[in-house]
Amino acid sequence: MEIRCPDPSANPYLAFAALLAMGLHGINKKYKAPKPVEENVYNYDQSKLFKKHIETLPHSLWSAISHLKNSKVMKEGLGEYMFKNYIEAKTKEWDDYRTHVTDWEIDRYLEVY
Repeated sequence: MEIRCPDPSANPYLAFAALLAMGLHGINKKYKAPKPVEENVYNYDQSKLFKKHIETLPHSLWSAISHLKNSKVMKEGLGEYMFKNYIEAKTKEWDDYRTHVTDWEIDRYLEVY
C-alpha cells in the first residue's frame, strides 16, 4: 500500500492508524469511492471544488482539533487513551502557537524609532 498524501512531518504510526480506521469504516458502511479527479485541483475556486465534491482540509490546527473531537471513528480507531491525550497535546500546541508574538507581528505593528 502506498499513501502519498500525509504530511511528511506526521507521525507515521498515527497517520497509518487514522487511514486504516477511516478506510475500515468506509468498507463497513459500504461507502462508494468517489470518481477520481485527475486534474491539478490547486487552482480550483470554491464553486469548482463544490461541483467536483472535493472538500478541503482544515485551515488551522484549531479547526483540525475541533473536527477531530467530533470524530467517533477516530476515537474508536485510536482508542480512548490515545484519542484524549492526542487532543490534549495538540490543544496545548495550539495555545502555544496562538499566544506567541512573531517577528512579523512586531515588525508590522510595533514601530521602533
